[in-house]
Amino acid sequence: MVLGSVYAGVDALANRHANHTLLLRGAASYYAGGLRAVTTWRPADFRVTVDGEEHHHRGYTVVAANSPTTASAASSPPVRGSTTGSSTS
Repeated sequence: MVLGSVYAGVDALANRHANHTLLLRGAASYYAGGLRAVTTWRPADFRVTVDGEEHHHRGYTVVAANSPTTASAASSPPVRGSTTGSSTS
């Protein structure tokens, strides 16, 4: 069980870069990791299943959140049948 959110895509790659850098520490490693990830990432195909319904999207990231709301809920359109306001794209 995961409390919070799990990310797949460009932001997960940014974290991997930040966590494996030997030259930078702290916030600087995350800025550099993010920049490196964004400049090298290409859109990926994601398959997300919500309530038994499969959704296919091409994009940069997918977030699975174990929360009634997310940070982007105010700006994301709701998923069909969802009451949380989160988006699958």
